[in-house]
Amino acid sequence: MKKIAFFLFASIALFIWQLNAQITSFPYTEDFESGSMPTGWVKELPGSGNDVIVSDLRNHTSGGQYSVRFSSYHQSSDYNQYLFTDTIHVTSNYMEVSFWVKEYSTSESLQWGIAVGAQSSSSVSSWNDIQLSTSWQKITVQLTGYQGQTIFFAWHYYADYQYYVFLDDVKIDMLSDCPEPYDLSVNPVSANDVYLDWTSPVSQWEVEYDTTGFVQGTGTIFQVNSKPYLLSGLTPQQTYDYYVRSNCGNGIYSNWVGPYTWHQPYVNDYCSGAIDLPVNQGCSPTVVNDANAIHSGVGYPSCSDYYGGDLWYKITVPEDLDTLIVKTGYYPGNHSIYDTGMVIYTGDCDNLTPAYCNGDGNDPGDGMFSRIVLTNVHNGDEYYVRVFSESEDYGVFHLCAYAPNLRTKTLNTTDFSFHPNPSSNVIYWKANEDVEKVQITNLTGQVVIDVSNPKTNSLNIAKLNQGVYFLHVIVDGKEGTYKLIKE
Repeated sequence: MKKIAFFLFASIALFIWQLNAQITSFPYTEDFESGSMPTGWVKELPGSGNDVIVSDLRNHTSGGQYSVRFSSYHQSSDYNQYLFTDTIHVTSNYMEVSFWVKEYSTSESLQWGIAVGAQSSSSVSSWNDIQLSTSWQKITVQLTGYQGQTIFFAWHYYADYQYYVFLDDVKIDMLSDCPEPYDLSVNPVSANDVYLDWTSPVSQWEVEYDTTGFVQGTGTIFQVNSKPYLLSGLTPQQTYDYYVRSNCGNGIYSNWVGPYTWHQPYVNDYCSGAIDLPVNQGCSPTVVNDANAIHSGVGYPSCSDYYGGDLWYKITVPEDLDTLIVKTGYYPGNHSIYDTGMVIYTGDCDNLTPAYCNGDGNDPGDGMFSRIVLTNVHNGDEYYVRVFSESEDYGVFHLCAYAPNLRTKTLNTTDFSFHPNPSSNVIYWKANEDVEKVQITNLTGQVVIDVSNPKTNSLNIAKLNQGVYFLHVIVDGKEGTYKLIKE
């Protein structure tokens, strides 16, 4: 009878110990300051001389001493080490696990995962890589989808004879009733469109956006039921802010998170928005500014350094030519650059074939600018020109296409003239023949005014912003380009 009573007492005590060891109240924090592995935590080791221990070699906690150390120092063969928390009772979709990690040196490898059913690596359905650093960094994982389950949070350390990875300050906590979104991001897909994205355990959100610096409550607000969200109708080269908050239903919202600031691409940040580059008898520069250019998604050039910001232009050959020169060069500005790359493609934007590529030019006078010479080109041939900075220093340079033997004639001062310049409202011109076309472009080559066969000898430019533009004119088949200053 005494044996039975003792057995029952021991069984009940074991049950109570196991229940107390489980993680059932929140927030739960483990800083390893006891100097030993927490009760209920389990290691899975490969049987080598390496081990997962609580160590005083590194510590994240202010005033603390200990952290968990994964070690590969004592064994030079491939291995795997696993560590599992005690049982976690997930009572809500709004729970998260956070922890701090760092590596002793480079090339260490650590993953996190969630084990269901047992403290075993075979109970983890997928592992997630952690980008380690030699500085402490915080990792946060939301337990969305595990409500009502019991789980074990797990870490997997693997490498081949490196050093250590440290883990500290593990925290399991309930989020607010309506958790805030985090990790806001954008992915521009054109000059007018961008995908907005963020991380959140809920399925409805509210977004507000407008130009940078707007006061919340004055922007455009809309509901979002899926993400990433495609935001359209934006202005090229404009800088925007957006905020987002979770909508948890029944009028319950999280706090607003933001602003996230981004710059919309240029029209010609993509091949599909390529700006026409005229062919002249001499180099008549189009000004390029790649300060906010983004990667167009086309493959990296083979002949040149490339750092992710390119702009696109299109050449339509006006007549059969034995030589066509396309080059970049210096242009004075707020941030002039001296090192460019250039690729010229045939085909169309859906099927581009690189035909020419140049980093530094071919002539001594080119310096580190680009020059490509095309020979025996034909009337109507089309080429796409991709230009970019060859360093991470972005800014202003010029681009031109010219053919010294071009038969198309250039206007002179007796053929065409205009005034006033500078002008704030209307410009007037005098021409000895009918004007066939008047076009104004900005410094990036974007067409802002385009008039064919004007009926008067004047043009209203009042709507243009102040700055420098180029006036392109065709009179009786002759072409001319003039600098125009808008006051």
